[in-house]
Amino acid sequence: LPVSMSASRSSTQHLTDIVVTAAESSQKINNQIFNIAQLRVSNMQLHGRDNDVKLLRSKLRELAEKKHGEEDAAKNHVGEMIL
Repeated sequence: LPVSMSASRSSTQHLTDIVVTAAESSQKINNQIFNIAQLRVSNMQLHGRDNDVKLLRSKLRELAEKKHGEEDAAKNHVGEMIL
């Protein structure tokens, strides 16, 4: 193999390793955040703050619906641009 092809493969492999490491780190962080959130909700329930838990869940549901609606709007906009 020519040196340039070997260097290119090495560089590509290095970039691939970086992306995989970053994705794995991101997944671990997301899992930790989820675990912390679950602990906080459990703590709220333990201390009789069920109304706060209900409010929190309803707000999270609203955010998820809003995000889903924005994603749908963006997809529709892209579809309109293509037509």
